[in-house]
Amino acid sequence: MQNQIARGLATGAIAAAVFTIGCQAPNRESSAAAAPATADARADDARNVRLVGYHDLQGRESLVVTALSDAANGSWVYVGHHESYWDAKPKMNPITGKDEWNGTSPGSCGPGCGGPFIMRAHKGWWSQDTGYFYAASGEPGFRNVVIQIFDLKDPRAPKFVGRAWLPSQKDGEPGYEGQYAHHPVVDEVNKRLYVGYRNSGWTAEFDIADPAKPRLVWSLDMNPPHRGPHTVSPIVYDKVPNFGPSALPRKYAFVVDEAAGTADMAPCPGGVRAGSYMLDITNEGRPFPVSVWQVPVGDFCSKGGRFGPHQSAETVNGRINRFENKIAWLAYFNAGIRVLDLSDPYHLQELGYYIPKTNERSHPIDKGQPVAIQINDVDIDHRGLAYASDRIGTGLFILEYTGRTP
Repeated sequence: MQNQIARGLATGAIAAAVFTIGCQAPNRESSAAAAPATADARADDARNVRLVGYHDLQGRESLVVTALSDAANGSWVYVGHHESYWDAKPKMNPITGKDEWNGTSPGSCGPGCGGPFIMRAHKGWWSQDTGYFYAASGEPGFRNVVIQIFDLKDPRAPKFVGRAWLPSQKDGEPGYEGQYAHHPVVDEVNKRLYVGYRNSGWTAEFDIADPAKPRLVWSLDMNPPHRGPHTVSPIVYDKVPNFGPSALPRKYAFVVDEAAGTADMAPCPGGVRAGSYMLDITNEGRPFPVSVWQVPVGDFCSKGGRFGPHQSAETVNGRINRFENKIAWLAYFNAGIRVLDLSDPYHLQELGYYIPKTNERSHPIDKGQPVAIQINDVDIDHRGLAYASDRIGTGLFILEYTGRTP
């Protein structure tokens, strides 16, 4: 158990690529003098973000990225690969040498992630500190994916600890709207678990002081008009414009929707674009939204593929991202990688972006779609460098922010 916290990978991943990372530590002065974005052959467009490294990943579609570094093991980036069935054909499994759905062994996953699973298992959260793994997966007795907590200190004898779910997810409970727990963000220091629920607009926080019996602290449904949350990250502010000392500190949740499916794919027929927003959760009994941020549509809805966010970087070197510098990195599908200033939770502002070009390995994300970059995941290493994966086989991009500090 060398890694401090590793995020679980979606069921159906065909392999994990592991690379050592030896980029130089960021130097703001040298970065400012770096070549302009027009000199970057891999960029369609960029502002205040420069490319410092790249790997083609053998043209594999990539989902989750995790960057980790420690004295004993050095610096590594782990990339989980993912197939999208864009051409409705089985893929070659490099282990068995056979064409199989999703490139995995028979029975483990098929079109739509069928097979023997109860629904699916998606992203999880592993804690080196406690040996707990927080899984997003389905189980009998529940209508959709919930959060399960396992004790894996002895991997030869895993133990189930507890589960967290929204009212209505359990069979027979009223009010079900398709909520599925996409994945957990875990703050073990403060005994809190945060979950975004895709297929609905629900966001929730749980008290995990007793992991055997997680307690729902608050939940909020923002659909309509908003979409299905993907990533929910807590942020503590010691200063906020227009709030005096008696009202500080304040706690917010940075929530990022996932753009997905036909609604967010060219020509974007859905009525509301996916976005990112801040919730004031200082009073845990009354969470409420205070701001929304979105990339302007421009020509992104005609560019091809999905337009909108997928997630924000929720970890830094494998630990929960507490956003001390009030900067967020977002994976934004065909709008590339976006960098946000979160210093005023009521007024989110863009600091920069990097939109990669596609290449000869890239393919459409779906039948009938033009080939367009589909940045799927972004993570941050111990030096502040960002690692961004592409869902259509373009590769892995290692980036440095070169703009002002909020």
